Amino acid sequence: MAGAGSSGADLSCLRAYAKRRILTDMVDNVRRHCRFSQDYLILVTDSAALKVFSSCCSLYELVSISKIYHVERLEKQRKRYKYTDAIYFITPTEESI
Repeated sequence: MAGAGSSGADLSCLRAYAKRRILTDMVDNVRRHCRFSQDYLILVTDSAALKVFSSCCSLYELVSISKIYHVERLEKQRKRYKYTDAIYFITPTEESI
């Protein structure tokens, strides 16, 4: 019985770790290398990576914590943002690359 309670705690801990890695570590690293404004970033993601992202982060957290300006889907036609840097959060598959 002790194992059943700890798996929920482990899952919560894993989500918190993934959230910190995505919202803080990944975005901050990209922000340091921006060519344009560090205040506005666009997140481009494919459907599989979006599922990973959605399992640990909300859109509100993305905007409020990471200051992501806009989210675009890789599979769809995207608007061109000439002077805005982007973060590509995609799965390493032939279709996405």
